[in-house]
Amino acid sequence: MAISGDGERIAAVAMTVKGANLIDMKTHLFDHRGEQTAAVDMAFRTAVFSSDGSRLLLSRKNDLRLVQTSNGKTIWEERLDDGHGQVRAVDLSPDGALVLAAAAPSRLREGRFIFAPVHALIFDGRGKKIWQESFPEDAFVRPAARFLSDGTGFTLTFENRYLIYGQE
Repeated sequence: MAISGDGERIAAVAMTVKGANLIDMKTHLFDHRGEQTAAVDMAFRTAVFSSDGSRLLLSRKNDLRLVQTSNGKTIWEERLDDGHGQVRAVDLSPDGALVLAAAAPSRLREGRFIFAPVHALIFDGRGKKIWQESFPEDAFVRPAARFLSDGTGFTLTFENRYLIYGQE
């Protein structure tokens, strides 16, 4: 489940099962009164609303989808290269114009899962990839990728360090 920053919108995953078969998985969008406003034909692992609540970024496995919350229509969608692994962290810039995604395959190391190597990407509001970088020596333990609240950059949180990218 994800809740918009203003508390006006909620996104929740619902699954329909018949017998032993999974029939359908969707993301349902609700307003603050709990009334459904839209549905998206994609269940999510991670989801984040834009600061104004008008957009919702969904990720599942190696898929990203940006949707309008008013009607559930897809603005754009992207499938990341399988070599990047699964999407582990996502964020929207404060103005909703940029998407940050970090992906990595998972590995079991010393009894816990780590996610490495890390691949970070930024897309514009139309889904065009405008930046990407790989971090072959870094790993996520608790994946985090966030835009700075003033919109001037972003941060990636790795196992042993933080990186902060800013505008010059």
